[in-house]
Amino acid sequence: MEEAVLSILCLLLTAYCLLFMTDQDRYKIVFEKGPDAIVLINSKGLVKEANILAQQLYCFTREELLHRPIPTLPEDLKQEFFRLLEKVKEGEKVVDWETKRLNKSKKTLEVSVSISFVEDSNGGLFVESARDVSGRISWREKMLEVERLAALGKLSASLAHQLNTPLAVALLKVEKIRGDIHGNDALSSEVETLKESLQTLKLSVQNTLGFARKPVQQRWPVELNSLLKGVCQFYEAAFRHKQVRCTPEVSGTEGVRLHANPTEIETAISCLLMNSLEALPKGGEIKLSSRILNLREVEVVVEDNGPGIPMEVFPHIFEPFYTTKKLGTGLGLPIVKRVVEEHGGYILVESQEGKGVAVSVRLPYLRN
Repeated sequence: MEEAVLSILCLLLTAYCLLFMTDQDRYKIVFEKGPDAIVLINSKGLVKEANILAQQLYCFTREELLHRPIPTLPEDLKQEFFRLLEKVKEGEKVVDWETKRLNKSKKTLEVSVSISFVEDSNGGLFVESARDVSGRISWREKMLEVERLAALGKLSASLAHQLNTPLAVALLKVEKIRGDIHGNDALSSEVETLKESLQTLKLSVQNTLGFARKPVQQRWPVELNSLLKGVCQFYEAAFRHKQVRCTPEVSGTEGVRLHANPTEIETAISCLLMNSLEALPKGGEIKLSSRILNLREVEVVVEDNGPGIPMEVFPHIFEPFYTTKKLGTGLGLPIVKRVVEEHGGYILVESQEGKGVAVSVRLPYLRN
């Protein structure tokens, strides 16, 4: 009861104060308590007043702003700004104009500005009200990027569909030629190079299709070691052709089974092996190993002794379509990450320039 009485008394007191305020006092309250950073500028471009929000936004004190040329204007926008003031003085409206301002530390701020002109006996004042819209602009840029990636994804998927069948036919023809020229070492080497290139291209096409289509939900118990050995065996000829050693070290996961879609897991491991193979153009070593981490997780590691990932590239390795390869799609690691996460796991990447890359895939496994 006492709190209610106090609230009523406070309201009455506020109303009483407002009733006996001068117009100037009311304008000052609106000026200081409004939602925008407001700066008053005279016809000579000098700051005549700045409210508290303007001082906070630009990190200047009131004293540092007053009677000085407006310090928040970037140098390259000054001419445009003063031309705009002339148009505003002639009656043109400026509302929600997205532009840039500088704070005291010369940090660029993305702001939305409205400008109006108020006549007085001293030549008039320009009223600039500004709001920080860096969040809005960042969100808009992200949405544009999403739309761009969506359009690029549709285009890539359409192209991949058109290439998938001819590539499969070409691989079958190459395999037949390979059998027909058995014993001709020079020609066999050329055909092996062609087959390897076609396999790389087919994997890129499959990656594009896999990224575009909806995840496959059908899963069943899959023996991990059989899957890993099968993938390694599939690329055995490519490893031999590039003089790369790759022997699976999977004795620690004998009998371990995953609840998985084998095609998706094979695709993920294939991507990792091909990444390592492409990083070793002049021979080297790829280590494919697996082990049981704990009662819940099993770990599969693909490691190479190649040049590693450059520091400036590393933050972008999981971004779709980001690639430094001439013929790359930038979908390999994003697909691996998506497949692993859809199977309840996660992926870790370690790299040292000049020493190689180790990619660790950790997945839940079935316990008897």
